[in-house]
Amino acid sequence: MNRHGPRFAHLGLVLAAVALPLATTACANPKKQQTQSLAMAVERFLRADNAARPAAAPAIVAVVATEPEVQTVKSSCIEATEATARALTLKSEVEQGLDDLQKGKITKAQASGRNLDEKLALAMGLLEKGKAKMPACEEQLMALKQSVGL
Repeated sequence: MNRHGPRFAHLGLVLAAVALPLATTACANPKKQQTQSLAMAVERFLRADNAARPAAAPAIVAVVATEPEVQTVKSSCIEATEATARALTLKSEVEQGLDDLQKGKITKAQASGRNLDEKLALAMGLLEKGKAKMPACEEQLMALKQSVGL
């Protein structure tokens, strides 16, 4: 008998009956865990300001995705976030080059050698690609989250 009396004798069994399924559900559902990890990484990317987004993108790539549905959504999100991250990196390089030129730190010839025009054009194209692909990432991720009860 429980030392707290018969009234609490079954409390340990009740707690075990509730805790055990919760613990095994978390461990036994890799799809849910992977979905949650992917959702968190994408959310961090989306909430980051433009300067921080390139550093946030690799976290999406790093998400473990062994479940086929999670892999599909992860791939979709990588396409969007990597394009956006690369675009923002290039844009920052162009801005830095123009700032250096304006401040006299580099000459026009040096600025030309940095291919700022090409970088800007590539950045704009990648930014459009990322912008076009992000809705698919978000929609697929939402559907995946709903399918696993998140």
